[in-house]
Amino acid sequence: MDAFLDPDVQKRMNITQAQQHRLRTLGEQSARELQEIMRASGTDPEAALRRYEEAQRRTWDQVNQILQKLADGKAVRW
Repeated sequence: MDAFLDPDVQKRMNITQAQQHRLRTLGEQSARELQEIMRASGTDPEAALRRYEEAQRRTWDQVNQILQKLADGKAVRW
């Protein structure tokens, strides 16, 4: 997900400032959630793995929603 914060990638994909902000916020939220999952992994590794997989799926779904339409209105394929 960090690739979308790279200025070259943002320029090539025509990522708007609003999308950049949403991606940055999502990345920060995801990092906090993953830290919490890591802390809990010591007591129940299987549950932590399930939580991690769900968090990743949810995060990428949100990334796809953010990038679905670019500034020029074209659908994104990445």
